[in-house]
Amino acid sequence: MIAIFSVVLPVAVIVAIGFLVGKTLSLDLPTLSRLSIYVLFPALIAYKMYRNTLTLDDCLGLIVGCVLTYGLMFLTAMVLGRGLGKTVQKAWCSLV
Repeated sequence: MIAIFSVVLPVAVIVAIGFLVGKTLSLDLPTLSRLSIYVLFPALIAYKMYRNTLTLDDCLGLIVGCVLTYGLMFLTAMVLGRGLGKTVQKAWCSLV
């Protein structure tokens, strides 16, 4: 139960602060959105990656997941491409 509060409470406080600031101050939303996307979110990801410890099993799971995802995307693209009459050579030539 404490673990739930340690996750939910900070998020709820941030949402409440954002709601109150949004109601009381007039903010430039496009600038705030760009700041969130290009600065704050990458900083959060970097911080969490720095603080997290990965075991060998975690790393292998990530690698297998990436390989399966890209393999399924490749197969899907191949099937859809052949259905549209495209070949791999035509696809590469159109990229270059």
